[in-house]
Amino acid sequence: MNRLWVLRHAKSDWSRALPDFDRDLNERGLRNARALSDWLRGQDDLPQRIVTSSAVRAARTTEAARTVCPNAQYVTDVRIYHGDAETMLRVVREVEESIQSLLIAGHNPSITHFVNALADRAVIDVLPTCGLARFSVNCPWRELDFGAAQFDLLRTPKGGVQ
Repeated sequence: MNRLWVLRHAKSDWSRALPDFDRDLNERGLRNARALSDWLRGQDDLPQRIVTSSAVRAARTTEAARTVCPNAQYVTDVRIYHGDAETMLRVVREVEESIQSLLIAGHNPSITHFVNALADRAVIDVLPTCGLARFSVNCPWRELDFGAAQFDLLRTPKGGVQ
């Protein structure tokens, strides 16, 4: 069985006039990313590969996860930045079968659509910043389709684990 972790980047900093792609995390985002990494430490099936949007705020969010998974392969993929749920599904399908636990990090609204499409139901209205959903996948990555993953849990900075 494969494990798929789906993460929305942490809260970004709007205090400076930067292009959207270049915005970093604000203080709350940094705190939430650190809290996420602390929580991940206690989990099983930690990601063996982390695929993130190449936007600064997404990459910075996944840096926290990398501290818990130092041996994980780390890949940035520009397709995730503007991609929709179908794009994210294509990214996941490209993962080789030797990887049994994968984390993909992106942006709203597509990351919320991706979570709900994988579960084939409305798991959440809006995945909050630094929100994380976990799925069990009982097929090879290349065969994954919407509705074919089992929703396991949702972790949000304010709501804890559901």
